[in-house]
Amino acid sequence: RQLWLLAISFFCVGFSVFTIIVHIVIHATGLGFLATNAVSIVSIVGGANIVGRIVMGSAVDRIGSRSTLITSLIIMLVAVVWLQYAKELWMLHLFAAIFGVSYGASFVLVPLIVGDFFGLSSLGVIVGLINASLTTGGTVGPVLIGYIFDVTGSYQSGFLILAIVSVIGLVMALLLKANSTTNPP
Repeated sequence: RQLWLLAISFFCVGFSVFTIIVHIVIHATGLGFLATNAVSIVSIVGGANIVGRIVMGSAVDRIGSRSTLITSLIIMLVAVVWLQYAKELWMLHLFAAIFGVSYGASFVLVPLIVGDFFGLSSLGVIVGLINASLTTGGTVGPVLIGYIFDVTGSYQSGFLILAIVSVIGLVMALLLKANSTTNPP
């Protein structure tokens, strides 16, 4: 059960992360921003990603991998909800910074949470399965949201789906049972 919960949670992470990476520039140019300003959003996501990997990697040492995963998914949800209302460039930059931290946390967490929940004996195969789930979400998300954009001419519905997917990922993480020896509550 734990493996399924993790796999679904990271599917949702991949869905959201790669959809944003693929579509945020198109969204921003559609709001009327110059391409150079739109691309700056991706640069901020990248910089914040580095910060997220370091800060949230450190958080694992203090609060455990489950709590850090939940925290990063809450941050991602806040960012995606914020995106629904972000119409100014500064709002998109704030979104990018918040989202980037969560994105960075997600990728540093995979081997740590797998080790905490399943030990080291099958670490490679389970990390591979979780990363496959994340990548599958990263394949499905951009295609689905792109299709919705093509049909509706707007990202509004697609970004709402991102928020719903983020909630699903968070719920899956909340359903994980904490490992009492390596995962503080």
